Amino acid sequence: MQFHHIIIELIFPGCRSLKEKRARLRGIRERLGKQASIAIAESGYQDSHDRSEWSIVVIAQHNKLFDQILSDIDGEFDHVEGQIVKRQIERI
Repeated sequence: MQFHHIIIELIFPGCRSLKEKRARLRGIRERLGKQASIAIAESGYQDSHDRSEWSIVVIAQHNKLFDQILSDIDGEFDHVEGQIVKRQIERI
């Protein structure tokens, strides 16, 4: 069994309010959180309207499964109206 911690930090150019930021991020937690092997939370910049940091823990039985899950995660964040400025992966 493998455990990975992923940190994704985003900026939102032109975003003027928390309401707008939340609209841009709508559904990320729900869609990724449906997978039993993923735990996800906004872990930083909750009160900032132009930044967001997400911590994701992934449990996978092997590297191929982790790569598939990571691809799903990347796909979700690729659809966010923002720019990824940090993507860090560490095995725990």
